Amino acid sequence: MRIIILACLLFLTNSVQAEIFNGQETDTCFKKSDNHWVAQACVAGEKEKSNTALQRLIEKSVREIKDHNDGPFNDDVSSTKTYGDVYSQHFIDAQKHWIQYRETLCLGVASEVNEDAYDYPIFKDQCVINLNRSHTKEIAEMNLSFSEKSESQK
Repeated sequence: MRIIILACLLFLTNSVQAEIFNGQETDTCFKKSDNHWVAQACVAGEKEKSNTALQRLIEKSVREIKDHNDGPFNDDVSSTKTYGDVYSQHFIDAQKHWIQYRETLCLGVASEVNEDAYDYPIFKDQCVINLNRSHTKEIAEMNLSFSEKSESQK
């Protein structure tokens, strides 16, 4: 019984790791070109697009947090800080920590292959893309689209 449980855990661990560095961007880039270096540059470009999109979402979220939390912090009318100022600063700090987490985790994931291996950058870049995609969903769960909500509620 222990062997079966251990085998299942090992299989699940490998499945999770495989999914984090595999993805549609890598598949698409290799379908466009069977030249490894061209495909690697393609995946790197997709990673940059992903990073840019995430950064724009973070910036938009900060604006929305500030715009929709404008009351004085702790209801102190003499305070120069609003709830939005405090909330957005925590949000910004969390994003900085998350980006450090993403970079470190993807270095670890990519280390499954030798750092000198030609697949290393692709594994790392696809990992970043996948984590950005997941983090975008996390930010969406914060329900910050106040302006979109208010438009749809009218």
